[in-house]
Amino acid sequence: MWTNMFAGAVNNNLCAGSYTVTVTDLHSCTAIANGSISTIPPIVLNTVITSANCSGADGAIDLTVTNGSGPFTYYWLPGGDTEDLDSLL
Repeated sequence: MWTNMFAGAVNNNLCAGSYTVTVTDLHSCTAIANGSISTIPPIVLNTVITSANCSGADGAIDLTVTNGSGPFTYYWLPGGDTEDLDSLL
């Protein structure tokens, strides 16, 4: 039996917090286990944009990703799959 009153081997879709499960066998022997689930802070994106000069493709986007749980995958449209972009018009 779980602390949230769930009676089963697998307890899904739990919120962050501490949990205890008590297991009792056919001979009334019991075992108790404790565990906790933490939250992952939401991803925060910060950008520094450098505009291109009239004479060339020297614009850039410097992206900084904080929080979340990496590694992260990047997909720019159009353009690339890296954290930062350069040589932009």
